[in-house]
Amino acid sequence: MLRTNSRLRQTLGVAGVEFLEYAAGAIQRILPHVHLSQWKEGPWTKPRSVWTSSKRTRIRITLVLLVLFIYGPILIVSLSDPSTAVKIEGINYFADTLLFAGAILALASATLRTD
Repeated sequence: MLRTNSRLRQTLGVAGVEFLEYAAGAIQRILPHVHLSQWKEGPWTKPRSVWTSSKRTRIRITLVLLVLFIYGPILIVSLSDPSTAVKIEGINYFADTLLFAGAILALASATLRTD
């Protein structure tokens, strides 16, 4: 599944690659049992995105905690690696995820419903 000299294989290690192969295999076993013919398309509506809650702080804290708990360990492990490329990759994962979450929150705040 992964090349033997790939950076991802080196980063994940043996246990991580085995888990990834196991998860991909599970998805491959499930997908043939999904019957798309039974799905029905609903009526088309005007697309809209509206932030309906004024309690935005709770959602912001939740997103920050999710990023910290999911990507924080990746950042810590990558910073402890002597390779500069691995350090940059770990910082990139962490910063990109915070950036995208912030962009989503900014967009949602811009569409705040005030009525």
